[in-house]
Amino acid sequence: MIKNYTVDTWDYIAEGCPPTPKNEYDKRIEICNACPSIIHETFKCSECGCPMAKKAKRQTATCPLNKWPKTVIGSTGKKIQITRGEKGKETNNPTGNKA
Repeated sequence: MIKNYTVDTWDYIAEGCPPTPKNEYDKRIEICNACPSIIHETFKCSECGCPMAKKAKRQTATCPLNKWPKTVIGSTGKKIQITRGEKGKETNNPTGNKA
């Protein structure tokens, strides 16, 4: 499970450590609090093993159960989905359609 958090950390660093906006962070935490996979004593996810208070702050992070997506704010201030392009490269896709 530590591998999941390590991979998530490298993705976060590679994207320039973008923070999640407060309102989005609050939504993620609310979703985690209601999820049966959360271990409330440690606030870790039993699916991925990640500390969710930290993971939810990372805009590049995703929920292992797809309850909240990986999003970034583009230079225009619009939310965009990140999708995997050819050879594992990430591409910005403002329409949300598959690249």
